[in-house]
Amino acid sequence: MYHHTLGVWLCQKVFGVTITVCGKEIPVREIAERHIIEDLGWLPSPTDYFDGMPIKPWMSGPKTSDRPLSVLNLTPSQERTAP
Repeated sequence: MYHHTLGVWLCQKVFGVTITVCGKEIPVREIAERHIIEDLGWLPSPTDYFDGMPIKPWMSGPKTSDRPLSVLNLTPSQERTAP
């Protein structure tokens, strides 16, 4: 899900700019980019990654109201099962 350039940025936010391995500073960006390239063969942007993803109706939010679920005062379990 995060095999794109934004995922590399997120790795740096979570793990820091570098990590120390066996006393040597290694750039997290380099590790993340190499991992993605090994998995996919190239380093896509988020647009590249999501372009081929099918959009399902549930991804666009609730269809029963123009108001967001939080305005309807639903509990978290009700939000998960709301139509």
